[in-house]
Amino acid sequence: MASIRVAGFALVAWIVFCAFQQSASPQTGKPRQDPTDKTAQLPQGDKKASGASAANASGDRTAPEDTAQKESRNHQEVYVAAPEPAVDEVSRTVNVLTLICTVILAGAGVYGVRVGVRTLRILRRQAAAAIWATRAATRSANAAKASIGLLINKERARIRVQPGALSLPASPIHSVEYKVFNYGYTRAFVQRAQVEITVSADKNPPRRPEHSWPMGLTPAIEPSAEGYPFRTYFFPLLALTPEQVAGVKDGQLFVHFWGAVYYKDVFFEAEKDLRVTRFTYIWLYSDLTPPPGSNQERHGYWIKNGNEGEDYYET
Repeated sequence: MASIRVAGFALVAWIVFCAFQQSASPQTGKPRQDPTDKTAQLPQGDKKASGASAANASGDRTAPEDTAQKESRNHQEVYVAAPEPAVDEVSRTVNVLTLICTVILAGAGVYGVRVGVRTLRILRRQAAAAIWATRAATRSANAAKASIGLLINKERARIRVQPGALSLPASPIHSVEYKVFNYGYTRAFVQRAQVEITVSADKNPPRRPEHSWPMGLTPAIEPSAEGYPFRTYFFPLLALTPEQVAGVKDGQLFVHFWGAVYYKDVFFEAEKDLRVTRFTYIWLYSDLTPPPGSNQERHGYWIKNGNEGEDYYET
């Protein structure tokens, strides 16, 4: 800003200097003649007549002179520097008015530059304020989005499947009871649900369904802390052979209970996300043996098999 002011003042000073220099410059006039030279003041014809009369008078008083000297003397003229004419008042007035207008225009230009600089500073501050406002709005939007996400996660439906105790009596049919829970706050809309129980020598969870059984869930599952009971069977024989039962109790064979439930919730229209609950359990027996003489069997239990989030059940 200081450099702009200095440049403006220098421009005004230069303009004033040039204007005064122009108005003070002298004006050249015609050289004036000697006022004592009466022949110079006469017209051209009178000058010739006067010269002739003078020559005659001189001839009467003196002897004849040389013709060249007479001609030289007759052609001699006296030149005297004419005085400077008075400065034209109109020209001076025009110069003064031009100077005044130039100074006014220069001042207006400097003022316009200063106003432009202030305007640029104001615009820069406004741009910085707009940037900060945009950042604040972005942070607010992210915070609002996170709050909405927390609300959705709190209210949306969640399906969980929990198997019951496995009993392997000497029976022609072996089955497993289980419950389906909706421990969310909103309704779940079931699209499809499958469950399967198999026996395998591999302790790892199965990857592909072999004899899946529809779970028979209702199209809409209301939130429930008690759960909805269901039952599934061993396929294809509906029961285990005595050899398989002995292998399961000895830890040579493993019973797998697994499946998946695909469902929508009330937020599906907003997220277009089909939710899925996959489950895989394995039945194990405790290493503790019952007391001798008792007819009790070893304690068995279900545990989740596999890592959380892995897709063990693919339909």
